Amino acid sequence: MSNSSWFGIEVARRYEHFVCSSLNGKGYETYLPCFVKTLSRGAEVKKQEPAFPGYVFGRFDPVYRLPVLVTTGVRRIVGTRHEPIPIPDDEIESLRDAFASGYPIRHCPYLSAGDGVRITSGPLKGVMGVLRQVKNQNQVIVSVHLLQRSVSVLLDAWSIEPQKDPTAVAGSRVV
Repeated sequence: MSNSSWFGIEVARRYEHFVCSSLNGKGYETYLPCFVKTLSRGAEVKKQEPAFPGYVFGRFDPVYRLPVLVTTGVRRIVGTRHEPIPIPDDEIESLRDAFASGYPIRHCPYLSAGDGVRITSGPLKGVMGVLRQVKNQNQVIVSVHLLQRSVSVLLDAWSIEPQKDPTAVAGSRVV
């Protein structure tokens, strides 16, 4: 499969492991990043929960995608109406590296540079601004529009969330 790429595959909920196993049986490479969740403290029972519920990643040639699509539990291959859109190899490798690192991993909201955000913890809790990423750090720009001036603050990803009210003015404090 010289033209194989990674693709997101939407699957029925709770079918992630089954679809990966089925596709592996058909000779496809799959990836299912999972959180390890402890179900019981005393018995130390652990369960693997998909990091992206309802999705798995598969490597295949998009020209020959029918065997993927007819796999039990597969809903669709993520893309446009007529064509799957590949996921860059480096994004999958970054996910693999993050999950193999041993560092605690948890869900966080999907944010892009330019998104309005609200600070959720610390002394700036409630302040709204615009996210800007600088050298792998999250920088929140807080502006005073009347003065046409801004300041920036570096924050970790866990202390910001997408701005819920798109009409709110960046830089205002919620009381």
